[in-house]
Amino acid sequence: MKLFYGLVHKDKNSAFGISFPDLEGCFSAADEEQDVLAAAQQALALYLQDENVVAQPRSVLDLHKDKSVRAELEAGAFLIGVPLISVERKERFNLMLDPALVAGVDFIAKSAGVSRSDYIGQTLKRRLAAEHGAVVSSAGKSLKSKTASKGAKSAAASALSQK
Repeated sequence: MKLFYGLVHKDKNSAFGISFPDLEGCFSAADEEQDVLAAAQQALALYLQDENVVAQPRSVLDLHKDKSVRAELEAGAFLIGVPLISVERKERFNLMLDPALVAGVDFIAKSAGVSRSDYIGQTLKRRLAAEHGAVVSSAGKSLKSKTASKGAKSAAASALSQK
């Protein structure tokens, strides 16, 4: 998981502006303060759709050392953390759950036309986003794509191997 910091600023009679100092061109705005996190999540998710490799975010301490970030903070801006969880592959896990809960999940998953694992995974993604502000991104989309070119798949594989 990576934690990206959004720089939030507001001028008089304007919306809240959100930018990510570590992601050039990633920005958004929100009219209301309570919508800032959702706007930051959406901006990060949209930005990731066009990126093959995501930069390593700087820590809060490193951001404070950046003169332009420090100037924004001194002018009244503030930082918000947006966790990024990159989903790469599935693995098997042994979980202890109440059998009635599993039966309910199986019923709903079947009704939705998905497997138990897919339903639980989708539910976890939604809860991580809604309750914890996380952006869940599917890394390696090009590797699994049937329409991606050989070059795109190679670039994606190379990016994944350089962690």
